[in-house]
Amino acid sequence: MDVLVVEDLSKKLGSRWVVDRVRMRVRKGEVYGFLGPNGAGKTTTIRMIVGLIKPTMGRIQIMGNDVQKNPIQALRHIGTIVENPETYSYLTGRKNLIHYGRLAGLSKKERDYRAEVVAEQVQLTDRLDDKVKTYSLGMR
Repeated sequence: MDVLVVEDLSKKLGSRWVVDRVRMRVRKGEVYGFLGPNGAGKTTTIRMIVGLIKPTMGRIQIMGNDVQKNPIQALRHIGTIVENPETYSYLTGRKNLIHYGRLAGLSKKERDYRAEVVAEQVQLTDRLDDKVKTYSLGMR
């Protein structure tokens, strides 16, 4: 018996597809995990499956119930906790790092330097000047 069926699940944010045609079936007794780099769409996919955000397209069924058409019936079969890191979503990644560096008492030169170093270490250099609200959970 399929407990979860996902067909062509997709999410577009602005002009970018953050989840593109995910398909999967999870049968009773199976354990399923999401693996991938930061920004790959893992958290967005889970949030769509549990009804926290609406997909741009695709279909999700839990225990045979469509999450969008019959969410109460579908979602009564699951529970979830989605973490939320403490950042200022309206600021860029750089400004968040600089802010926390200021709170730690770092000089302007040191804050700027460390923001670049941290971004490079976590492979977010190309997204450092984007607002945090555009980041995936893993990127935050």
